Amino acid sequence: MGARPSSPLDKRQQQQLRGQVDSLLRAFLPCYRRQLAAAVLRQISRELGPQEPAGCQLSHTKKLPRVREHQGPLTLLRGHPPQWQPTFCVLRGDGRLEWFSQKEEYESGGPPLGSAALTGYILLTSQREYLCLLDDLCPSSSGDLAQEEPLRVLEEPVSFALFLVHPFRAHLCFCARTRGAQRAWRLNLQGAIRLRATGAWEQSRARVGGWRTTGMVEIRDALEACLCRMVDPQLSQLTLALLSPVEAMLGAVRTLLIRGMDRLSHHLRKNPSGTRLRREVYEFGEIPWDPELMQICYREAERNRNHLAQLAEPFGFLGMRSLVFGVQDVAQQLMADAVTTFLQLADQCLTSTLDCGQAAEQLEKVRGLVLKKFTSDSETTRWRFTRDWLLDIFWPFVWNELGVSYNLVRAGGGALEASDKLAPREVATDHNTDNTSAILREWLVAVKGLYHSVEWRPAEEPSSYPDEEGPKHWSDSRYEHVMKLRQAALKSARDMWADYIMFVDSDNLITNPDTLSLLIAENKTVVAPMLDSRAAYSNFWCGMTSQGYYKRTPAYIPIRRRDRRGCFAVPMVHSTFLIDLRKAASRNLAFYPPHPDYTWSFDDIIVFAFSCKQAEVQMYVCNKEVYGFLPVPLRAHSSLQDEAESFMHVQLEVMVKHPPVQLSQFISAPSKTADKMGFDEVGMLQALHEQEIDCRLVEAVDGKAMNTSQVEALGIQMLPGYRDPYHGRPLTKGELGCFLSHYNIWKEVVERGLQKSLVFEDDLRFEIFFKRRLMSLMRDVEREGLGWGRIYVGRKRMQVEHPEKAVPRVRNLVEADYSYWTLAYVISLQGARKLLGAKPLAKMLPVDEFLPVMFDKHPVSEYKTHFSPRNLRAFSVEPLLIYPTHYTGDDGYVSDTETSVVWNNEQVKTDWDRAKSQKMREQQALSREAKNSDVLQSPLDSAARDEL
Repeated sequence: MGARPSSPLDKRQQQQLRGQVDSLLRAFLPCYRRQLAAAVLRQISRELGPQEPAGCQLSHTKKLPRVREHQGPLTLLRGHPPQWQPTFCVLRGDGRLEWFSQKEEYESGGPPLGSAALTGYILLTSQREYLCLLDDLCPSSSGDLAQEEPLRVLEEPVSFALFLVHPFRAHLCFCARTRGAQRAWRLNLQGAIRLRATGAWEQSRARVGGWRTTGMVEIRDALEACLCRMVDPQLSQLTLALLSPVEAMLGAVRTLLIRGMDRLSHHLRKNPSGTRLRREVYEFGEIPWDPELMQICYREAERNRNHLAQLAEPFGFLGMRSLVFGVQDVAQQLMADAVTTFLQLADQCLTSTLDCGQAAEQLEKVRGLVLKKFTSDSETTRWRFTRDWLLDIFWPFVWNELGVSYNLVRAGGGALEASDKLAPREVATDHNTDNTSAILREWLVAVKGLYHSVEWRPAEEPSSYPDEEGPKHWSDSRYEHVMKLRQAALKSARDMWADYIMFVDSDNLITNPDTLSLLIAENKTVVAPMLDSRAAYSNFWCGMTSQGYYKRTPAYIPIRRRDRRGCFAVPMVHSTFLIDLRKAASRNLAFYPPHPDYTWSFDDIIVFAFSCKQAEVQMYVCNKEVYGFLPVPLRAHSSLQDEAESFMHVQLEVMVKHPPVQLSQFISAPSKTADKMGFDEVGMLQALHEQEIDCRLVEAVDGKAMNTSQVEALGIQMLPGYRDPYHGRPLTKGELGCFLSHYNIWKEVVERGLQKSLVFEDDLRFEIFFKRRLMSLMRDVEREGLGWGRIYVGRKRMQVEHPEKAVPRVRNLVEADYSYWTLAYVISLQGARKLLGAKPLAKMLPVDEFLPVMFDKHPVSEYKTHFSPRNLRAFSVEPLLIYPTHYTGDDGYVSDTETSVVWNNEQVKTDWDRAKSQKMREQQALSREAKNSDVLQSPLDSAARDEL
């Protein structure tokens, strides 16, 4: 669930921080007050360190500097409390610094203790340089820090220091053994910093330059005319309107900051009690994150909302709520930066050698430095805030006036992708019996810096609901819990003045990166992207009964299959959907508690649909694009293993027509252990690694690449009298290559003495629970001692008038009748010997015609007279576990067997009637009498909610 924006610390986190500080202070109370103050400031500075991504130091050199790998011993200040520890450091050629516990650890390829890409770092070799750096950061302020009395800080344990300072990341403190070593490291580190900065600058210049060139060529004249006519006359007035809340906010922040610093200095001078000092220090460090303490700044931004009303005309800007919140967010960030700077500098100044008077004098100097930096930051903030919001106001208007058809999000670096930080993220997990919480926690720790804020709600206990029948059973208490979670997220989004909130179930795969932008562009209060599944099931209903239950309608299938495309009004969307909180009608929506008039089934999706109905909010589902996929819900008695395999099947379905879903780089997952499912060998072409099957790639034969002499050398002759049953043509080279590919596999089975082997072609899709169902079937076959030669796992049944004979005591197996396709099959050693014994190369026909001949089910008697004996025992899985990825007429359908040339004449092509191809069309409908109804269905086929 995502929304924007939010406070970085909730009350629970604040209470936890307060508890940590209180515990620390109690341990220091007997000590001298200056030690107490130093410890408190150091602790809070660690807790409140800003997490924003750092800006890089730009270097305008014309070419990248060269950085040679440098290595050697350095002493590193690390740990809590910090201690100097020997390390072995390595500076890589790409500007990354790594440090190891010892040289042997590095040489053996072990992992480093830590590493840092040097983008944005500044290298200092003395404390004096640090003071000069502060002076450089504030060029517009008065005074020369270099001429002022230097601050007293902790003495370094050795003389040859190397400080790597970053505006927002943790500082790195090293010491070299000699002056020569310090100089060598200094030169190499400076080169690495320049390398990283120059690379970042070049990338930024390339992105901006490409867009600037396109804009100048395409819209320069029209843009200049529009700006002169409509924007320039309003620019000054709008700039003043935008600056009014910013100026008021900056003044309030400065006042609050001065008040807090003065209060601390006052208590140090007056020699207060440890308890009072502790409270004052903690309250000062808590200011940026406590809404009550920041209320004075927030009120100033609210008071100026009326000044912003003029933005609605003539530009149609309606984002006043977001703008005001933006001002408040800037206030919080400025205050956080100032407080952090104060705490870091004060932490260095308060040492055990100072009495209270000296400590107060040092804090006064720190106060001046902080205010000086705040003044500089404020000027930057004024310019940046005004520029960004003027762009937000003018940009859509200008593009609308020009009628430009560019996709702003893609071509213009739209707000969704250009934002420095993503919207806040709320993640809740509970009632787990697996490692879900650990995986989510690992991911959140890695990505939290990318979001404005992250709210993490884990609950390890209880692991089940008291009224549940199994992990997939949706009991009333489970429905209620989910509804409360969604309602809490909705309330949080409203409290933070979010424009939108998007709900996404954790097992939904959003594969289209533009999904959010596309949904926002639809301008609907509640809108969902239609998600695909292995069945007709999706995340919407087209009909609902008067009691709130699902109702079949003729409109559903055309929408689900995308025969009709667009955004459609429907009575129900669920699982993944977007709510536009800017619309007044959304204020009446609720997930919990149910509406007072609600009398339908206690189900979370039905409760919300009823809420929308009562609020007169129409739900919509969009199927204009492929947005993502979701699993079909399982039955209440299903296990967590069933759910894991179902989700894996969703990933396989994605791969049929789209790139595979990649594991996040921010989580570590155990490697998959593949097996052969009890077979002696599994022939693999593609897609089987996801099923955790140990497969071997078998190179197929390209019949079209074979010349006449190669064909003759193998003794290949076409079966006399053979003609394709649909086209009347002879054998093609594509069919020849297909036959030889399978023929080579049969030869290998015999040569290696493989008792049973599984063979796949490369254009298939798996049914759900494929691996488990096939392994169960093979166990039943072995238990019954069934003498078999070949088992179809995927096929096209050609005999559609009569049912096939079920195999007694073996569930889901029938005796195969006339069939096409060799998508996937199991072959025994005995079966391979029989196929080779027929000597098919001297009387070749397509492989899916040859096989029915060998088990004596081919309808053309003339073909059967050429082969004897025809005693191959062939069976088929029922229902099938493998299907083709494409059929004739589908987008992306390619046939090597149909679109080829005649086997012995390369001048005669065979793709003239491709549109009439029948062999790769979908299974013909079976008559009622022909259905294999006496074959038991697998219990794994069932799904919980209606699949239609």
